[in-house]
Amino acid sequence: MGFWQIAGLSLAGLVALLFVFLCMTSLYHAICIAFDERKYPATGRLVDVGGYRLHVTIRGEGGPTVVLDAGLAHVSTVWNLVEPEVATFTRVCAVDRAGHAWSDHGPFPRTSWQICQELHALLMNAGIEGPYVLVGHSFGGLNMYLYASMYPEDVAGLVLLDALSRDINLHTPREFGYFIVANRLKYFLFSRLTRLGVARFYLRLKGVDVAQDFIVHLPVELRYATIAGYLRKTFVAAAGESASLRASVEQARLAQPLRDIPLVVVAHGIPEMFEGRMSSVKVQQAEQRWQKMQAALAQLSPSGTFIVAEKSGHKIHIDQPELVVEIIRQVVEAARMKISEGC
Repeated sequence: MGFWQIAGLSLAGLVALLFVFLCMTSLYHAICIAFDERKYPATGRLVDVGGYRLHVTIRGEGGPTVVLDAGLAHVSTVWNLVEPEVATFTRVCAVDRAGHAWSDHGPFPRTSWQICQELHALLMNAGIEGPYVLVGHSFGGLNMYLYASMYPEDVAGLVLLDALSRDINLHTPREFGYFIVANRLKYFLFSRLTRLGVARFYLRLKGVDVAQDFIVHLPVELRYATIAGYLRKTFVAAAGESASLRASVEQARLAQPLRDIPLVVVAHGIPEMFEGRMSSVKVQQAEQRWQKMQAALAQLSPSGTFIVAEKSGHKIHIDQPELVVEIIRQVVEAARMKISEGC
C-alpha cells in the first residue's frame, strides 16, 4: 500500500472520528438543553411583545423605574452586582434582549430601533410604568440613548456606561468596520460550536472559570444558570445584532435630540479593551478617540456629566459596581426632583 493510500485512509479515519465525536456532543447538548430548562427556569417574568416573549427581572419599589440593558452577547445576570443594590432605593428591571438567555428570538434585522420597540412593548405589557431612568452598557448604551429619543416623555434620566457612540463611524470608520466583521464571525462561530455541543463539552472539561469573564464574579447559584442561558441561543442573537450594528449606529445618529434630562456618561479608566490587539502607539490613539467620543456623549443633554471610572476596564458595572450604583442613585434623585418641580 502506497504512502498516499495510507494517508487517505488515515484522513478518512480522522474524519469519521470527528463525525462521531460531533454526533455525540450534539446529542449531549440536546439532552442538556432539556435538563437546563427544568433546572434553570427563568429567574424573572416572560412577557409577550407580539407573538414572542422577552425576559425581565423586576426588583424593588418606587420610581422612577431603572431599566438595565447590557452590552453585546451579555445577558441580564451581568447586572447582579448592581441590580440588588439599586432595588434598595427604587424599582429596577434587567432585560434580556430577544434571543438572549430566557428571551425568545425576535424578528430580523436586529437593529437598535427594533430592540427599542420591543423594550417599549415589554414595559407596557408588563405594567412597568414610567418614567424611567435608562442604564446601558456598551451596545446597550446605544439602545438606551435611542429609546430616550424615541419615547422622550417616558424617560427621566440616562446613564451610559462606556457606551457605543452614535458617531463612532465618523471617528473610526476603519476600526468600526473591522469590529463589526470580527464580532459577526466570532458569534457565528460560537453559535455553531454551541449547537454542535463543543462549547458545552469544553466547559464541562475546563469548568466555569473559562466562560465569559463576568460569570466568575456572580454568586455560585447564578453561574450555571447564566451559562445555561448562553448555551441556549444567546450567541445566535449576538451575531444578528453585530450584523446590524452599522444600521443601529445610523439610527441613533439620525435620532431626535434628547430633552434636558439628567445624564451621566461613565468612561473606562483602564484601556484594556484595546490592549493586546495593536501596537502601544495605536492603543494610545484608539484610547484618545474613545474618550473623546465618551465626552461628546455627555453633551447630548444640557444636564450631562462626564466621569472616568479610573479603576475600571470596559465592564464598569463589573469592575466598579459600587460606583455605578451611586451614579444611578444620583440620577434617580435628580429625576425625582425634576419630576416634583414639574408637578
